[in-house]
Amino acid sequence: LIEQKPISSSSMKISEPSHPVEKKTLVYEYSLSKVSSSKPLPYILSKATGSKIPEGISAIKFNSLGEDGSFNPIILVREIVNTITTIVEQDLPHPEDQPKKELPAKMLKLARAFSILPKAEIADAYKQLKAKLGNSDEHKQTLKNVFFDTLLMGGSHAGIEFFKDMVLSGPTEITDLQVASLFTFLPNYVVVPTEQILNTIFELVTSSQIQYPQRSETVYHQGIMGLTSLVHKACVAENRVTSYPV
Repeated sequence: LIEQKPISSSSMKISEPSHPVEKKTLVYEYSLSKVSSSKPLPYILSKATGSKIPEGISAIKFNSLGEDGSFNPIILVREIVNTITTIVEQDLPHPEDQPKKELPAKMLKLARAFSILPKAEIADAYKQLKAKLGNSDEHKQTLKNVFFDTLLMGGSHAGIEFFKDMVLSGPTEITDLQVASLFTFLPNYVVVPTEQILNTIFELVTSSQIQYPQRSETVYHQGIMGLTSLVHKACVAENRVTSYPV
């Protein structure tokens, strides 16, 4: 038997929050104090000058403030260089000495720092890191891997422009294996796929400098696949509006 029951609205009242907080972005960030053993340094960007600083990046574990409290990219570059050097020379050779989540937290803060640096400061950081390179080829490649991985993780147009310049300069700066690997993950790194960023990647992928015999065929194929994947995610896929709400 089917029994009919009356349906009425619930009498329970949902209380209003006592201290509502208005958010300008849907990006949620875990505090680095939750994922890192060391205490985070303040990284206040409200008085920043120069390039526009993305939303959701107000608490980074880098001290990049000058004496007057304003954003100083020179200090941030120095912090980036020191952090990458520490990762390559201490953290990676001795992973057992590091807290479990310390290295991922460092990589994350590097990516966030790169996301707000102009191209000139990115080039300066790379120049300083090259001066620290030793004679070991393995050491050189590891340092470049950490630099370019975290640079593209930042997803900024300045970072992608610098990556493009390094790729077009030849295999002496960045190897075929590194380029192919970065092309593979590039669609996941770009945070805001603007027309400017897509054009930059298109210019890189279609350049004769990454085609055979200048580069291996794998580099060109991975570049085409990476660009195609990014264009589909940003311009064709049904969920593009929710994936990139800009």
